[in-house]
Amino acid sequence: MPETVYFQQLLEMIKTFQETYIELPLIRNQKRCEVISKYDENEKFVLIINRKGNKNLKNLSFLINSRTHGKRMVRLDMNGAPHDNPDGELIPTPHIHIHDEKHLDGKIAIPLENVTDKELIDELYESMLFFLDYNSIEVDGINFVQGLEV
Repeated sequence: MPETVYFQQLLEMIKTFQETYIELPLIRNQKRCEVISKYDENEKFVLIINRKGNKNLKNLSFLINSRTHGKRMVRLDMNGAPHDNPDGELIPTPHIHIHDEKHLDGKIAIPLENVTDKELIDELYESMLFFLDYNSIEVDGINFVQGLEV
């Protein structure tokens, strides 16, 4: 099976947390959550909530990796510096890194404003606001890219 097809299958696989209680990380820490496929317990993943910013104390990234295959999958950078894509284009934050062949194993960042699935944008935005609020992170004065504004 081609790697891109398999990657897409892993990405679309319905996953569940192994824990029922998840303690969210404090600043300069990260949390690793074990996740498995809902329908194939042999497919294991790890979700990382990263707040380890040395210069940027407001750092927040979400990563999902395939533990079974030892492969990075997707990273969502919520804040921080813009990403310099290989073609020289500067991509604003928030943006997504997809670790597949099409996106040069994560070297190409995709601005959230270019995600065309409106339902996904709304879901990411709502999830982000809930997560930030839960961690007492203020959003006043934060500028979100076009497509994420309410």
